[in-house]
Amino acid sequence: MRTALLWLLLIVGMAHGNTFDELLAQAEEGDAQAQAEVGQALLTGNGVEKDESAALEWIERAAAEENARGLFLLATLISVGAHPERPADEAIPLLKRAAELGDGFAQLDYGTGILEGEVPAVTLRQGVRFVRLAAEGGVIEAQRNLGLYYGGGSPHFPVDHIQSMRWFTAAAEQGDAIAQVNLARMLQFGRGEIEPNAARALELYEAAATQGQREAQSSLGMIFLRGEDVPRDILRGAELLEAAAWQGESEAQWAIGQLYAPGGIEAIQDPSAAYFWLYLAQMNSYPEASESLAAVAPLLSEEARATIEATATELHPAMVHGNRPSSG
Repeated sequence: MRTALLWLLLIVGMAHGNTFDELLAQAEEGDAQAQAEVGQALLTGNGVEKDESAALEWIERAAAEENARGLFLLATLISVGAHPERPADEAIPLLKRAAELGDGFAQLDYGTGILEGEVPAVTLRQGVRFVRLAAEGGVIEAQRNLGLYYGGGSPHFPVDHIQSMRWFTAAAEQGDAIAQVNLARMLQFGRGEIEPNAARALELYEAAATQGQREAQSSLGMIFLRGEDVPRDILRGAELLEAAAWQGESEAQWAIGQLYAPGGIEAIQDPSAAYFWLYLAQMNSYPEASESLAAVAPLLSEEARATIEATATELHPAMVHGNRPSSG
């Protein structure tokens, strides 16, 4: 079971706009769904002071009433060792029951567990069925995953570009940046029977880039830099590429390094900046980085290169995780 799902679920606000006090009143009257949501809120301190002990009690009460969300929360807490009084082998049956009762997050977690071989099942078709149920119920991650699976990302799904586009579209329409950039790529280049649609691809890249999605920023930056289906805008392209580069996107690091290098944009040529970005691109194994770096290296002293390399090495770990270092 994947712990990320629990925290994805826990950060959402109160269901139906209810305040914590309203939910607590409903929970005390025996409403199992409210009991689960009270437990969820107490786990994170969402609208109330955090209290893990009380949270467990409310979640247990909801699960005892066969509430799907309560069962899912209980299963996940057991699986990550946050409920030491319950043995780990109780997690899967609880998760399965939550999925059967219709909890979308449970369906995604249980179905994915089957497909990845983490959860025993009679057939892999059970995994497919539960992931589809979660996607049809509007769970964004399930929709995005189906887009990836049908696009060739899983041996358990046939390659079907129409289905891939369908599910990426569903997640993209809910604002999911990863789905937006994947759908944009399909429409930018075309895929199988999917015809290219440059205008729609640009809209999707813009939407994802606005959310800070680094692959979208990089792709959009290259589009503006080259003037592909848009008026060429080198400065806008450079801004987008640098934003992606600071988040560790290797293609953007290489591209912005090329812009700073001799032969790039004359107004911003800077061998030190070029060496910095190309060195980072090389650290991230970008294929053309080493050759580009070798071309810039003779323009700097050995001492200057060593200083830049030390700075890049220090900043690199934060960039790998998509974080712009404060010293950037």
